[in-house]
Amino acid sequence: MSKRTLAEWLQGIESLHPREIDLGLERVKVVLERLGLATPPFFVITVGGTNGKGSVVEMVQNALGHYGIRVAAYTSPHLLRFNERMRVDSEPLSDEQILAGINIVDQARGDVPLTYFEFTTLTALVAFRECGVQVAVMEIGLGGRLDAVNSLDSQVAAVTSIDLDHVEWLGDNRESIGFEKAGIFRHGCPAVVGDPNPPESLRAYARQIKAGLLCIGEDFGVRPSGDELEFWNRDGQKLRVPRTALTGDLNGQNTAVALQVLQLLPDEFKPSPASLYESFGHARLFGRFHRHVDSDRSLTWVLDVAHNVAAIGNLVPKIRRETGIRRWHVVLGMLKDKDARESVSLLAPVIDRWYLAPLPGSRGQSGEELAAKIRDKVSGEVKACDSVQQALEQARDRAVEGEGILVLGSFQIVGPAMEFLRLYSQSQR
Repeated sequence: MSKRTLAEWLQGIESLHPREIDLGLERVKVVLERLGLATPPFFVITVGGTNGKGSVVEMVQNALGHYGIRVAAYTSPHLLRFNERMRVDSEPLSDEQILAGINIVDQARGDVPLTYFEFTTLTALVAFRECGVQVAVMEIGLGGRLDAVNSLDSQVAAVTSIDLDHVEWLGDNRESIGFEKAGIFRHGCPAVVGDPNPPESLRAYARQIKAGLLCIGEDFGVRPSGDELEFWNRDGQKLRVPRTALTGDLNGQNTAVALQVLQLLPDEFKPSPASLYESFGHARLFGRFHRHVDSDRSLTWVLDVAHNVAAIGNLVPKIRRETGIRRWHVVLGMLKDKDARESVSLLAPVIDRWYLAPLPGSRGQSGEELAAKIRDKVSGEVKACDSVQQALEQARDRAVEGEGILVLGSFQIVGPAMEFLRLYSQSQR
């Protein structure tokens, strides 16, 4: 076995394929067959959508784990450690477990060129098999139809929301994007949709392949009831779960999707109502409206990985509800293929000072480049910073008692902020 470290392996994997993103399933399916994973020995749930995927994955895997099911979760990207992408029973896999999977995939692929995401997806599947998981909850990385995770045939598929993002790959309208998202549906299998107004292209595809389409507001949903959410569906099932920072997102849409998915599982995997209530009460996901109060300086930090127009639009009302904050500072970094101007237009009414941080990589941009795009959209002071660290330090040093600091725009911003605030170790518990 190679003596290379995980970091060295990951760096090498990046160079195996000439393109960072090369959508298609053929390469992955070839290697899946060689690995004996074309039909995995575990129940597969796939979760796609523009926003909300991570929250649904977290709620489903947390509920299953709390009930005693050996469950795996696969998500991307990560905040600080690659291992966060592959979890079994809520714990990130060790370097050794991931390296063992990498070596198995590398031997099986032969001369098949795999992208970074394809290689690591296959590695996760190998590792999950070696861990003997019963259920794997797999997040679709980009789009759906041609995403590497979609090489698997899932028994239940969910699409959380459909909005404009990744338009260069998925199309520039909801009908086009809806078709791509619907590609994760399977003939005769349940297809859960959390978008309150799903495109006709999605409905048509579900009809075409005879998937069991279940749409929020029509076939299932949640109703607020004090500090709880009451779930209902057309089968007459009713459940109550606590309203938390995670489950209250999007008026409970993500919670409704997670609960409907759980109700579709075989009896041996389906958590009891009491277990569901307790597990949802403890549901949390770092980087999703994570609130931290610096008691030494009486500053409120809010960390959120919102990185597109739809996600930022959902975030702004929550910021407005944070009463008692006299002024908001923002540490913001965005990839250059995101609609920064529209995103900033939504943020501008609630933000007073802007600290713009650079993001690395071919899709990244400097603080100055971002500043040039958005200066005419804001009225407050704009400071282009040379690093995420510098942006965080300047925001902290300029903010005074009773003010808030919002950190958003990318996992590559929120991860370092968690480390800066010494919150990262908590996320690994």
